[in-house]
Amino acid sequence: MCSSFLAFVAFSNGKPDSTFPESALNAMGLKQLVHFEKYDAPDLAIQREKNIKHWSRAWKIELVESSNPRWRDLYTDITR
Repeated sequence: MCSSFLAFVAFSNGKPDSTFPESALNAMGLKQLVHFEKYDAPDLAIQREKNIKHWSRAWKIELVESSNPRWRDLYTDITR
C-alpha cells in the first residue's frame, strides 16, 4: 500500500476547505490524504509538524497504518 508513499506534512490554521488540501494535492501530484491530526493550539500543531518532518519514512508509514490501516482517502472526512 505504501510503495509510492510521499509524506507531505503541513500546518493549516483553519478549517480545511476545498481549496487548501486540493491545491496542495495537485501541486505535489498527490492522490490521497491518508492521515491528519487536529490541534486546538497552533503552537502544538507546529511542533508536531516539525517533529514528524524529522521522522524516518518507516515511522511515518507506521503512523498512517496505526490510524488508517487500509490507507483510505480521508479528504472528504475533513471537508464535510
